[in-house]
Amino acid sequence: MKKVKKLTIVLTIVLMCLVSFTGIYIQKQNRMENIVKGYELGMNLSGYREVRLTTTDGQELTKEKVIQTKKILETRLDELGAKDYTLRVNEGTGEIVLEIEENSNTDKIISNIYQVGNFKIVDNDNEEKVLLTKENLKQASVKYNTTENGTIVYLDLEFTEEGAKILEDLSTNSYKTIQKAESTKTEETENKEKSEEVKQPKIKMMIDNNTMITTSFDEPFTLGAMQLSLSSASTDTETIQTAIDNGLTISTILNNDALPMEYKVTANQYIYSEITEEMLIKFSIIVAIIVLIAIVLLALKHKMSAIYAGISLIGFMSLYLLIIRYANVILTLEGISGILLVLWLNYLLIKTMLKKLDAIEAYKEFFTEMIPVIIAIVVFSFISWTNIASFGMIMFWGLLLTVPYHLAITNALIEK
Repeated sequence: MKKVKKLTIVLTIVLMCLVSFTGIYIQKQNRMENIVKGYELGMNLSGYREVRLTTTDGQELTKEKVIQTKKILETRLDELGAKDYTLRVNEGTGEIVLEIEENSNTDKIISNIYQVGNFKIVDNDNEEKVLLTKENLKQASVKYNTTENGTIVYLDLEFTEEGAKILEDLSTNSYKTIQKAESTKTEETENKEKSEEVKQPKIKMMIDNNTMITTSFDEPFTLGAMQLSLSSASTDTETIQTAIDNGLTISTILNNDALPMEYKVTANQYIYSEITEEMLIKFSIIVAIIVLIAIVLLALKHKMSAIYAGISLIGFMSLYLLIIRYANVILTLEGISGILLVLWLNYLLIKTMLKKLDAIEAYKEFFTEMIPVIIAIVVFSFISWTNIASFGMIMFWGLLLTVPYHLAITNALIEK
């Protein structure tokens, strides 16, 4: 029975290695596609977008304004979903360099983060007449309403107490919708219809002098909030999501301070990683050779048990790499060093298990020495710097997998 059990485990490991190292391919639209999730690569492995922002001419440049700009940009980047980025500022010249991961949202993020973000509601015919400003705005959020005709996405603007009073006054007096007078008939015009022309007062809502909407008020606004439709009723998921994304972008800009200075993009280019795919393949081959040599050295001393232990170690590696991918851990150069460290620690644990032939005793000895390392790993996992967080998270998943895997797999293979 033990031989059957060991054979089953070995075959399972072989299957797991095939899935992890080669993938699962299915035919899709006349081509073969790997359905196994790929790695999420960090900027130092996949490359990144470099954007340079400089101040426009004629502005007062101070160190305080530059620092404030950096803080606002960091907040916007975080709220717009930028996961991996580096932001550097030159306090002397005001130049800002943004290095950001390349994905489907990169262009959208870049085009929005450097908007000044000045919000105002003005008279449609006289933009100098400012009715409400960002100071009167309490919060902006995206909401949607689903009816039988589809989903409508809208931007909900909530005003401060002062802003609410101004809004109510505008909607009940100066800018309420005026109904056109009904046509009348007179003897002088021989009963011909004559329409009275009435000029309709309107307001204009603007961000950075760009008009969002022009409207008047059909009904009084007494609740201190107003809704702007971002889409017509739709059942198309992509259309709805696009409207939601646009609303989230606008709300991010409105909910944060306006930039103290105006910036323009002077450079926007993709920077390729110095680590090529060919270099990674060569590195992987070298690591595989080192692992095989280590297994052979163990086999010289522990014979068949060491061979089984080596097979188990390879199975651990294949499962570990799958977990990293499906846990959405960002893989960086620091993360790769974490993988190598986990592999080395597991090799040391297997050596201890082969020596003691008692899994529990081996674990006690191994993890007693690892307590300081485990504490450091937990701390690294919560650091905002992606490179260090990558190392911490990869180490975390590796050590978390180590305990159940070797108790269930390695221990079953090396037992006599």
